[in-house]
Amino acid sequence: MSIGEATLREVRRRLRGNGIGLTLGLYEFRLQSPIAEIAVGVHRLYPHHPLRDPADFSTFQVRHDPTIVRGKRGVISTVNGKVWHQWPARLTVGAIEWIFSHCIFRGADDALAVHAAAAVRPGGNGGAIVFPGQSGAGKSTLASTLMMSGWGLLSDEISLFDLADFRITGLGRPTILKGHSLEMMSQRYGERAVFGPSGRILDPPVRVAHLLPTEETRKLSGQRFAPVAIVFPHRSPNVELQLSRVERGTLFSRLLQHGLNFRLLGKRGFEFAVELAKHLPAYDLVYDDAADAEKFLRDNSLFDDIPSLGLTESSTGRAAPRKGPASSNIRKPQTRETPSQSVPKLHRSASPPHGPAIRDVGGVADGLQLLVEALHTPDLLAELTLKQWNHLILIANHTELLPRIARRLSDPELFSLPEVVQHVLLRVNQREELIRKTVEFELLHLRQFLLAVCDRVVLLKGAAYIAADLPWARGRNTNDLDLLVPEESVACVERALVDAGYQSDEKISDADARYYRRWLHETPPLHHPYRRLELDVHFRLLPRADPNSFCADEFIERSVPIAGSPFRMLDPIDRTLHAIINIAHIGDYRRAYRDLWDIYCLIEGGPGNPHGNSATPFDWDIFAKRTTQLGIGRAVATILLLVADLVGRGRPQHVCQLLLQERPERMRRRRLYKDMRRAAVPDGPTLRSRGRRFAMWKMEHYPLPRFQTWLDPLTWTKRIQFTKDV
Repeated sequence: MSIGEATLREVRRRLRGNGIGLTLGLYEFRLQSPIAEIAVGVHRLYPHHPLRDPADFSTFQVRHDPTIVRGKRGVISTVNGKVWHQWPARLTVGAIEWIFSHCIFRGADDALAVHAAAAVRPGGNGGAIVFPGQSGAGKSTLASTLMMSGWGLLSDEISLFDLADFRITGLGRPTILKGHSLEMMSQRYGERAVFGPSGRILDPPVRVAHLLPTEETRKLSGQRFAPVAIVFPHRSPNVELQLSRVERGTLFSRLLQHGLNFRLLGKRGFEFAVELAKHLPAYDLVYDDAADAEKFLRDNSLFDDIPSLGLTESSTGRAAPRKGPASSNIRKPQTRETPSQSVPKLHRSASPPHGPAIRDVGGVADGLQLLVEALHTPDLLAELTLKQWNHLILIANHTELLPRIARRLSDPELFSLPEVVQHVLLRVNQREELIRKTVEFELLHLRQFLLAVCDRVVLLKGAAYIAADLPWARGRNTNDLDLLVPEESVACVERALVDAGYQSDEKISDADARYYRRWLHETPPLHHPYRRLELDVHFRLLPRADPNSFCADEFIERSVPIAGSPFRMLDPIDRTLHAIINIAHIGDYRRAYRDLWDIYCLIEGGPGNPHGNSATPFDWDIFAKRTTQLGIGRAVATILLLVADLVGRGRPQHVCQLLLQERPERMRRRRLYKDMRRAAVPDGPTLRSRGRRFAMWKMEHYPLPRFQTWLDPLTWTKRIQFTKDV
């Protein structure tokens, strides 16, 4: 039975439950949503797809859930457990296709994704013509016209060039149209043009809807075609239709502009674009009406005489199984060392502290147990079923620990896994390698001028772990680069950064900037216009508004040099303290499991320990002394108890007695522990239950700011949020 043949009630029931499985090109989707409008959209946009349960393993697990944004209804869209975007309710149906487009180009680990339509001429030589274009160029209108005129439309939005043989895979998806284009297609093709539910955008204020694919287009889903030419559409009123050749250098430059995943592909993507520019002819097509352009392209024999660009297969055919992707730009994972006795090996015949090594996963709790077991003992990954991998990837991606799992696998172990899992983990490694290179490049740039104005620049958190190349931190992602400098050096450092081209975010007002400097622990974030990495200059480790805030000069004095780098990092004890207070007092619990695992690895030091913090065992006496001096014993002990309870194998009895003279059982009954645990643990189908979100909100405001902060008008007029990605 197809989705269109089922009742709307049945489609909605499935979406609210286990979800519906959809295959788009090479990708398998699992779609879930309790929203009625999403069910209507799926029922009308994908009527010819079979109504089936999701596969045991889905490349992308997509959810759309209702939310409230500043008192207005909205939709929150997640991919594999991570929030991708929030939409106003009027764009609910549009969110379906927009998130699919995001997934398709992000999932292209062995293909160059270009913002372009692609179509096969009826009666032509079987090759595909590619139509790149930015928004407003007329690409989608032309693509829809081609499809309604009998062309086979591979995609209206994203063309995936296989890096191995240049071929493009058909996706068989609806085409998005808006405003005048929507009205024109409806008038021109009448009942033949079948549209899904419409939405409304505000800039410009027009309707937006999706045009269902024709039968010819649906048949091409999953088939692969060699490209014959690239045509850049330029729709302009009252112009004569004209086709002109594009030089190779110009084509290469435009491919770089329209490419969506060049940064992830690295050198492979650059070299592939060079080959495309060398061998594929390109043209500019200027036209007034899409119908005239379609007739010109159909009747022009020029495209019949161009040989298809392909290497190994016939011009058409069902997508071949993908072999192990090339990985020339991927840092090979380090072969794991043998764990020391401080991290005991989990034997499959025994039951570890967190449960059996291999179990059928169902709920979130089972997934979290499987995640912790995988972190401690990667050997068990070889025994997982596709269904278990599906659940593990969802939880690990949500907690941002999936890169850690991927990096701990050696090449033979990785390529022994099921092929669909390989591609997910290789894509994760690609992204992690990009982040690492981005941080390393930014540090290389900063060292050229920053050390001249401040001789002690301390790297914090992820940037420090990457710069020091700590073995346990391989795979640890970061979205910003945190620096700690003495408070008296902040002005000089900021001036040097501005002189070097760094800029503050346009969204931060003057009042926000004053609030940063008066009550927080860092200056307003900066970024370089040519790079995406955010730069945060810290002068304290806790906000000034925090009643436990302290001067960081002693931390800077105790910092240690990073081998092979002019920068420094906190000493092992301070490094651990900072990781703890960053989650306990700054309150970002969205990725709490990642931070708790960081703390566990920072503490478990010892010779030969692959998780080690240093070559010497962790000094609990010095740790307790510094914690007591700072007056943050309860928060620190509670976080350490969470480390022991959630990621395992800690020393709760010893630590609780050392810091608070209190038994762990008593601490677990305290409200602080319950709130922290509730905020840290993913919960519910969305992994963000209402109770967890409320606990996260409470912890974002723990501890309550100093009384003086409440008296400052800036506190009530600021637009910034306390928490952000770190």
